[in-house]
Amino acid sequence: MNGRCVDAAEALEIARRSHERSYLDLAVPPKETRLGWYFPPKRGLMGAGGIVVNKETGRVLALGTAFGVERDLRFYDKGYQAKRYDLVVVAVHNIDVAIEHLLAIELDLGDRGRDARGWPVSQRLEEAVLRDRLADLPCVFENQHLYFRLEILEQAEQDRSFDFMVVPLPEAPNSAE
Repeated sequence: MNGRCVDAAEALEIARRSHERSYLDLAVPPKETRLGWYFPPKRGLMGAGGIVVNKETGRVLALGTAFGVERDLRFYDKGYQAKRYDLVVVAVHNIDVAIEHLLAIELDLGDRGRDARGWPVSQRLEEAVLRDRLADLPCVFENQHLYFRLEILEQAEQDRSFDFMVVPLPEAPNSAE
């Protein structure tokens, strides 16, 4: 957006043009966060968490409802602004705690076919494989859905068991995640 910040009025126009506009309460002023403008859903609407318009890029991120808005906005302002990420482990300071955290994240090794209902079957990383992979840093775990496990990464930052970066991945067109 040409190096300038998106203000509240411009964010409102972006929200009005977004695919999510039908479930937003655009009569309520947006809540400003450090990195975005939050527009809440209409009152009483189930399954919609509102959207955040990024102040720098104008990009829209629809929030889920599995967690509270404050949690999602806190992680948004920490840079978690995508659906999927590459998780890059760059240093390990305590291998046992690092493995415990990484196993709890339930890292996905990718699609391994379909089950009887047609749902994708993922292969989860096992401890021995994880230990081998962490012996050769940096170690990249590609295309991870981290939304439900952000607190584990936050804990790893706090206990310094391992250092990591998350690289946001572009959203696939028409993705329904």
